[in-house]
Amino acid sequence: MPDDSLYFHARYRQQNPARPGDHVMLETTGRGHYVGTVYSAHQTRTGWFGEGDDRFTIDGESVPSIQGTGTEDYIGDAWGFREFAGAYQGVSLYEGPLPGDRVTAYRWHIEDPIRFHKSLKVSIEHRGSVFTEEGKQLSSSGQREDWVSSVAMWYQTPVVTWDEELPSAKERVAPYQIELAGALKFEAKPDKIEKSLAGIAFRPEVPDGRIKFDFEVNKAGLYKVSAILLKSIFGSRYQVLLDGEQAGPVLDLNGKGYDWHEYIFDLHRLEAGKHTLELAGCGASDEQRSFGPKLYEAGVSTLILLRMEDMEGFE
Repeated sequence: MPDDSLYFHARYRQQNPARPGDHVMLETTGRGHYVGTVYSAHQTRTGWFGEGDDRFTIDGESVPSIQGTGTEDYIGDAWGFREFAGAYQGVSLYEGPLPGDRVTAYRWHIEDPIRFHKSLKVSIEHRGSVFTEEGKQLSSSGQREDWVSSVAMWYQTPVVTWDEELPSAKERVAPYQIELAGALKFEAKPDKIEKSLAGIAFRPEVPDGRIKFDFEVNKAGLYKVSAILLKSIFGSRYQVLLDGEQAGPVLDLNGKGYDWHEYIFDLHRLEAGKHTLELAGCGASDEQRSFGPKLYEAGVSTLILLRMEDMEGFE
């Protein structure tokens, strides 16, 4: 290859929530152009982080010559985030503005590459609103202590390497408590279940069937609760109950095939000890196909718990 060829690079960066501030996605020397950003946040506060400006410092300039007007603008949205997929910008995951919620967005600089001849630094402020649990606003655009990570993609010459090691999964992933449905004690009425490696399929053949799982938590705290449930062509409507209380709206588990989806049941204060998660049948789905048996099916693969006090940066 000739010496002036450009080489493609991709680099992962993670920010410690104990050291909030601007998140540096890339800092490099050489000649090339910047072509892409994937930006993710696992939130530790109520509110949102979309007020931080993007900054491109080119060839050692003292003041960044490209400064944006906010994270939402950089991603191509406004008035908050929502999931959307564009050719060059999008939000592939948006769970909401509460602690424990995850967000992933992307921006491709295909038609607007950021060119540099000596060096480039790409950073973005991690700022936004912060609310108390009671809804009182503490800040409108202050520093946030979320778990932040990014992947930068760019071309440059010469080829560059780095000594930083990829953080371990334990450092990159929140400390979830994962419970496989097949390993939990459960009770089904009527007792019409089928176990597989994927989980437990419940086919009561009546509209008001119920299946209840027991699980335990070791520490009291504020828990984000979710589960991997089955949407199927024989699926029905179910109300999820946590310790006998409704956890979210009635779910329609009817689908066009057999697909597993994560459903989030919000934040709950749980005491240490035994708890229950129950699916209570609420009748046939409006999407139920006329062909085939009436199974009123539901499937449970995994129960997922995240104690927010175990996430660094949570208050």
